[in-house]
Amino acid sequence: MNKKLSEASEKIYESGKLFSKIGLLFKNAGNDQNINEKIEIASEAFKRIADIEEEAFNCLSTGIK
Repeated sequence: MNKKLSEASEKIYESGKLFSKIGLLFKNAGNDQNINEKIEIASEAFKRIADIEEEAFNCLSTGIK
């Protein structure tokens, strides 16, 4: 497999794992007292996801040429 496509695949997988962690973070958020802390954690994770996906799509754009 093309190295760039393989890198993109790994990054998308990593992004998906982070997104799943965010979902689990809020699974019982209605019952939690520390919702602001969870929002801060999720915000940082979303920033990381955006960075990872930008890297992944850069790999894809160069890997399929």
